[in-house]
Amino acid sequence: MTKFSSDEYLKGDSLIAEYQGNVSICGNVITFSNLEFDEEVKININSLVLSKDKTYDTVSRDISIFFGKNDDDTTYKVNFDTLNYEFSGCVFNKNVHFNPLENIDVIFDYCTFKEHFYINHDEQNQKKVNAIEIRDTIFKRDFAVYKAEINSIKIKNVDFESLSEFNEVTFQEKFDFKEITYKGFTLFDRCTFNAKAKFEYIVFEKFTSFRGTIFNKGLNLDFTSADKEINFFEIKGLGNNESKKNTSQETYRIIKYQLQKVGNIIGANKYHSLELSKRRQQLPFYSFDYLVLFFHWITSNHSQNWILPLFWIFVVGFMTYWNLADFGYGYCSYKVSDIFKYISIVNFDDCIKKDPIIFVLNKVLLGYLYYQLLTAIRKDTRK
Repeated sequence: MTKFSSDEYLKGDSLIAEYQGNVSICGNVITFSNLEFDEEVKININSLVLSKDKTYDTVSRDISIFFGKNDDDTTYKVNFDTLNYEFSGCVFNKNVHFNPLENIDVIFDYCTFKEHFYINHDEQNQKKVNAIEIRDTIFKRDFAVYKAEINSIKIKNVDFESLSEFNEVTFQEKFDFKEITYKGFTLFDRCTFNAKAKFEYIVFEKFTSFRGTIFNKGLNLDFTSADKEINFFEIKGLGNNESKKNTSQETYRIIKYQLQKVGNIIGANKYHSLELSKRRQQLPFYSFDYLVLFFHWITSNHSQNWILPLFWIFVVGFMTYWNLADFGYGYCSYKVSDIFKYISIVNFDDCIKKDPIIFVLNKVLLGYLYYQLLTAIRKDTRK
């Protein structure tokens, strides 16, 4: 591990990088390899702050000009606006602040952050970030992202030992988290996922929150483990068609279970319905289980809609009236108002008893539909 030396790489407000070495430039990528930074590192919109001035400790040194160094010691200017960053095998002993241009890519691999890591810490305006990739890295203190729009983010094999927070962040095209251990609080509050949210082989050791977050393209929690509760209060989007295609039955079950743990019966019922719908879609249409779930769905939307069983009760009453009238028993008189008579499960008049098939179908269907009506009405009011 090499200490970053400002005397070696900084010339006034410029940074000199070689083709190979601890600080190198190749094409439009500047790479910092196996360096230990003892001062704050700031990647700002129009400058890079790597150290503080030796003479005036309170003054940060802004680096806005980058030069690549050729083998013959000549230099060439690098366009800051298109410069991507890679930190490999680095140790950061102080805070890291990241506020880049929106077309910049940043990669961290095999790094250790001993203090806080922030993206858009000032929260004044929403920052746009093109791509962030973090691999095989340890964050010992807080990792926080505020009011940012991230086009692509990929994190793999990373330990977050303290707070990990995304607050009011929009994820646009790619969100891929794998093999991560969250040892502190984990927050994805008021975020918007316009990409499928994939969490694979994730361990949440403490409280986790997705409060008020919108999932427009689905969520994958199949390979996650949570030691404490997960807050899914007021999440949205998982009931739309796109999310249904990309969200598994297991994920819906996890959300339902977590909502039940905190006593959120209304939310739990909603995701129980989505869980059953996903189960029905996975079954062969000729199976008995599929038929049961299909009938349950079409008659009450899995006990979520009380209007549907009420509608089908009137359909059963009308069909009973229509079939009895069609048989034309001479001793029965038929009026349209008889429909209301045949929606009653306790009606046993001679006309309906005359045909045992219609009688049995009427009573069985009405019994089932009245049960669905009661469960749909009580779904949000039971203790």
